[in-house]
Amino acid sequence: MTENGFIDHYEILQISPNAEAETVQRVYRMLASRYHPDNKETGSEAQLRVIREAYRVLSDSALRADARRYVRESMIWRCRLFTDQPPARNCVAR
Repeated sequence: MTENGFIDHYEILQISPNAEAETVQRVYRMLASRYHPDNKETGSEAQLRVIREAYRVLSDSALRADARRYVRESMIWRCRLFTDQPPARNCVAR
């Protein structure tokens, strides 16, 4: 989470904002099994909660649209922060 409260759900699941629903579900299942508390080596209840929330947002089409919009706006902001020019087309997620 950033200082403004933004959580990048795409980053949590380590996927592209352009990922298809099947990819979101597949990656969620892989990460959920990795961080499930029953997994003696890598289990983490706190991390599993974060992963579940990211999946909840990205598997709901309305919430995912909001998340994409915020990611796009943050990318534009970053481009403007590090350059003096308006963001180039390749600097913005589509």
